[in-house]
Amino acid sequence: MKKITLLFLLLTLCSGAISYAQTQPTVHNPTFDKIAKNSGSDCSCSGWINKSVADQGESSTTSGNDVVKLDNVESDGVYQEVEVIANSDYTLDLDYKFSSTDTTTEYLEILVLKGSGYVADYTPAYAVPAEAEQDGFGYTTVESVDLESNQLSRTTVVVPGDTEMNAISTINFNTGTETSIAIFIRAVGPYDSSAHGDSSKDKGWMNGDTEVRIDNFSLVNLGEPSATSTPVLTAIVDGDCSGGTPKLLEIYADGTVDFSLYSIENQSNANTSWGATQSLADLGTVTDDFVYITTSGSSDSMISEFPSVTSSQTLVSNTMNLNGDDRIRIILTSDSSVVDQYGETDVDGTGKSWEYKDSYAKRVEGTSADSGFVEANWVYAGAGSLDGLGVCQGGTDTYEVLIGGVGTYTTTTTTTPSIAITAPTDGATLASTTTSVTVSVSTTDFAVGAID
Repeated sequence: MKKITLLFLLLTLCSGAISYAQTQPTVHNPTFDKIAKNSGSDCSCSGWINKSVADQGESSTTSGNDVVKLDNVESDGVYQEVEVIANSDYTLDLDYKFSSTDTTTEYLEILVLKGSGYVADYTPAYAVPAEAEQDGFGYTTVESVDLESNQLSRTTVVVPGDTEMNAISTINFNTGTETSIAIFIRAVGPYDSSAHGDSSKDKGWMNGDTEVRIDNFSLVNLGEPSATSTPVLTAIVDGDCSGGTPKLLEIYADGTVDFSLYSIENQSNANTSWGATQSLADLGTVTDDFVYITTSGSSDSMISEFPSVTSSQTLVSNTMNLNGDDRIRIILTSDSSVVDQYGETDVDGTGKSWEYKDSYAKRVEGTSADSGFVEANWVYAGAGSLDGLGVCQGGTDTYEVLIGGVGTYTTTTTTTPSIAITAPTDGATLASTTTSVTVSVSTTDFAVGAID
């Protein structure tokens, strides 16, 4: 059994004084003690076996402590299903030790798998180690484990520069809509069936030539994400290139935002119902950075008009097929509550101050998600401000330049007065017969008034 070190004792005493407001997960045999299984010899792998995707880990010790060992050139792994709370942040910690630094083992892989990926009609038992089955769990194939869409989190730990017991960097993930997860951990090297150390238990993958030991698994529920972590609508564009493109919605991740929790939906023309709901899960988890939504028909004009927006930060969705008088909003997928919105609900935007047909609008700096639409928190260029403009129509300036850039929003309020002429555009040529010009401006931190 394990030695209780002073550090472990202190952590135990401290944790006893902590009162968690949220329910903590039950992980069986997290310290990999050599204890009874439901059949066979006692093992450090007890409670951590799924023979459909991996051979069981082996019992071993490090500095007198029980640990589980993932044998070299074999398909050893550990697997356990855990009940969790939906829409909550969790941390995962683990200690690991490579037997050699000169090895063909490529990495230690730690997967957090979605309960929604379990085989049909499966109900997890969460049995204690002495009663837990050794097969027949929610994941029955290696292919389903490897499927990216089944993974809440995937972390690889490369070979360290020593053979000591090391702690991984804490893994953070959000459960989204999941109420059950599966933890799967294995060591991975190049696969060669002819070199496999136990061909009768070959799972189509294997460790390299170094044993890897793991210990002290920890899974902690931190609760729901902080209210300060939220997606914020920061800009909307309706272009005037061919087909009325590009359509662009800019969203800022204020804090660490797990976009799997959110969706967008629209309300078009004079319609009074919201629809065309699109999950934002494919945007992943983003911290203090911008992401973009555009349409499939905007691909060419996005390249010419917004050259700094990359595909890696962009989601293509026909929910953005908007015409300048339509509304769009971000909702929390779990309960459809409104996080942020552009455009007045149930109102056709034609002729309204917030109309953005062939134009754009940008959020006022220092304002945040409004749980609805707050007209005063936006700066409007005015309908038609992009008419006939852009590289797509022979101009020298991209829309990105014309709107003052993308990714310019900040969470802090500016105190520096500024004024920008939005129309006519810089370098515009006026006809020789022009007798009057209407100049449109946008201002920050001061008002424009008439002087007698």
